[in-house]
Formats: sequence, structure tokens, C-alpha cells
Amino acid sequence: MATILNMDIESMVRYLDRIIREMVQSTSSSTTDVRQADASRLQAYIKAIKAKKEAIFAEPELDCPKTNRVSYEIPECPVVPPMDNDMVRDIANHLVMIREELVQAPGSVNIPNGLSVHDAMRFDTYIRKLENMVEVFISPEEPIDLPETSPLAPPTS
Repeated sequence: MATILNMDIESMVRYLDRIIREMVQSTSSSTTDVRQADASRLQAYIKAIKAKKEAIFAEPELDCPKTNRVSYEIPECPVVPPMDNDMVRDIANHLVMIREELVQAPGSVNIPNGLSVHDAMRFDTYIRKLENMVEVFISPEEPIDLPETSPLAPPTS
């Protein structure tokens, strides 16, 4: 568990945790393709986290003389277990990387709010990569049906 001083990063981390859990628990995680509902949900989450970041970065840096040392506990990152769908696992792992980079962002975690220019640019790069993964791997991908190698665990009845 980490402790940070930035309320905006704490908020973004909570949101990223939700997206990671959604991906891990999605129907697609145990199939060979990405279900349309899961793809739509992921795209909506990506759009929302981008908007959240833009709102945080666009606002003026707030002067918080009374609360600038308030700390926020960041819980352990959700675990991404082995799953049958490699695309979903790759996306979940990428989200974990984004989350951990934010939690350890040296220019931003020790200020009370907002993002440093460099951390905002890094975040944008990570999100562009995620959008590219969705576009390249999920949108056009047909399921790969390899019964001899999937599923990773025997089916449950």
C-alpha cells in the first residue's frame, strides 16, 4: 500500500482499479474473443479516463495551504490472474502499468492536486498505446479457436 498527497491521482487510481476489475471479471476473460459488450465498456472507460485526466490537467493548480499535507492511502493493485483471453490479459496488464506509473509519478504524487506536465504527457502516451491495442487487437480480431490449447482450466459445470 502506498501513500500519496495528490487527491487527483488517488481519484484516477480508483477509476483505473475499477477498469482493471471490469476487464478481469469480464465475460471475455474466459473466452477466445472479446465480446461486443466488453469492448464497448472498455472504450467507454477509456473515453472517461481521458476526460478525467483532461479536467484534472486543465484546472488551475489549486493553492491548498491548509490541506496540502493530507495523505491518501492507495490500496494494492487488483491482481490480473492468468486467463484464457490473452488480449484481455494484455489490456488489463497495460492498465496496471498505467496505474502504477501514476502512483509513482515523482512530479505529481507529492503535490496536493493536478498533474505535472511530464506526468500528463506520459499518461497521454500510455492511453494512446491502450487505444492502439484496442484498435489493433480487439476491433478486427476474429477469435482464435485452438481447442488443444484452450481453455487454461477445465470447464466448470
